[in-house]
Amino acid sequence: GHFDKMKALLQQSIAIQEKRFGPNHAKVARVLMLLSDAHESLGEVKEQLDTAERAFPIVERHCGPQHQQTCLAQLSLAKAYGSNGNFQKQVMIAQQVLNIQEGSMGTHHPQLAMTLLQLAVAHGKLGDFEHKKALVERAIEAQKRAFGSEHLRLIETYSTYAEAHGELGDLKGQRKWNEEALRLARSKHGDEHQKTAIALTNCASASLALKKITAAKNDAEAAVALFEKLGLKEHPAYGHAQRVLESCKNSPAVPIPPTPGHM
Repeated sequence: GHFDKMKALLQQSIAIQEKRFGPNHAKVARVLMLLSDAHESLGEVKEQLDTAERAFPIVERHCGPQHQQTCLAQLSLAKAYGSNGNFQKQVMIAQQVLNIQEGSMGTHHPQLAMTLLQLAVAHGKLGDFEHKKALVERAIEAQKRAFGSEHLRLIETYSTYAEAHGELGDLKGQRKWNEEALRLARSKHGDEHQKTAIALTNCASASLALKKITAAKNDAEAAVALFEKLGLKEHPAYGHAQRVLESCKNSPAVPIPPTPGHM
């Protein structure tokens, strides 16, 4: 698949860079960070962590502990710990990065959003859903302040916000923010894009939780068809969309109330 080819190319690049510059050069570290992302996409979580652990000290040595590039390497490492189920370590590292960024850039800089989102997801994994929701709200505020309310970066942020609402038992809020993410995905990427397929899957899941079976079935069918059209059957959301669709087929349809004024 696409990620297998990417991984192979990055591994070749690392071999070339190491031969030319040595194993501890900054250029090697940059490729290692990309390779860690490729391992994540392939579900190779041990390799993801091993690669991130190798990259971070190289970047820190070349850039210094407070540099933004070092922060990015730390976030890559934190994410890798999360992928391996060590969410406490992920929180610890991501919080360290947030403290550095707030000290150098202030509390509303858009670059904080990525850190806030990773920290939010990790707190959610540890069961602290209120903290997760509050962190996502900070990320939304920072992104809107910097980019406006229609920027494509908000797609993922809204999806995470929807997830937090669902984890707190607010199923209507979960559906609302998933629908907003889908609207934005269609607006920015069109109807035939991976992010649109993921957003459709999330909407289907939220509708199923509300027992809006017809809406869930429609969105799940659209998501499955789109993943297949894009050749993305290996994507985790494809399997989730299929499971939602199967659940819809085994559930009695619950009619969705008409929108006021549109009978």
